[in-house]
This record gives sequence, structure tokens and C-alpha cells, in this order.
Amino acid sequence: MLSYRCLIAVPGRAAASSCGRGAAGLRLKYQYVCAANRFPTAVVSSSTSARSVSAAAIELGSTLSDPGLLRREIFIDGEWQTTGTSFSVTNPATGQQVASVSAGGTKETEAAISAAAAAQAGWAALTGRQRGSYLTRWAEGLVAAQDDITRIMTAECGKPLAEATA
Repeated sequence: MLSYRCLIAVPGRAAASSCGRGAAGLRLKYQYVCAANRFPTAVVSSSTSARSVSAAAIELGSTLSDPGLLRREIFIDGEWQTTGTSFSVTNPATGQQVASVSAGGTKETEAAISAAAAAQAGWAALTGRQRGSYLTRWAEGLVAAQDDITRIMTAECGKPLAEATA
């Protein structure tokens, strides 16, 4: 049985999340959740099913201004890569499969860590102003893609649209 760690809200005192916002009357804690539970869901499968997507996934991709934002691969060392396994992303509000995406394992994690370590020297050699310029352009890209990111978050997390845009 697949289980994974997720952040859940439980009744009690308010607690700030990592972004500094808390939910009134709720505190946050990590809990291991069984994939057989209704919320959230994750199913690991072979890579052959990564190509099969539901009508909901096709519909989501067709509503995006930039369908390239809805990727099925993982990004490591400047390249999009597929892996030997995948998992289904299911909208917890509707139960519909949103996408089937590559699942990273130990090999991919080690490759990502190595790539990040190699990139660190170049990043550290930049001035603060240069790093700030990169981060500003990245933030501007997020703002430009806000509507698409909101649609993806709504489908992936089951968030209400108003909450996803906040």
C-alpha cells in the first residue's frame, strides 16, 4: 500500500505555515496518509500508462493559454526527462484523473542533487544584483502565467478557484 507524507490541518490553535500565513482555528501537522484514503490520492504505475490521460486532463490542457505548463516529465539539469514509473494526479474534489506524470526515484533524486551542486558554483559567482535580476524575471513569468497556474492548482489540489488565485 502506497503511503506518503502530507501537510494536513487539524482543529486547534492557529499556526503559521512556511509562507507566514496561518489558518484561523487550525494548526498544521505532517501525517502519513494511505493512498487508499479518499483524499489525497496517488497511484504508481508503469511508464506506459503515462501516455494515457483522462478527458479531464485533455480538457485542462486545452483551456490553458500555455499548454506547455502542464508537463508530464520531470526537470533535471536543464532537461525534461521521463522515468520508468509514473503516478496519476487526481483532483480530490472531483475524483477525476488530471494527469499522469513521471515519478522520480532515487536515481533521479541523486541526479537532481548533483546538478544543483554543479550549478551552485556559477550561481554563487554572480553578484547579488545579477541573481536578483534572474529571480525578478522568474517572478514576472509566474505573474504572467498566473491564470494558467491557477487552473492547474485548482485541478491538481481541488482548491476553489478564488483560493488558488489568492
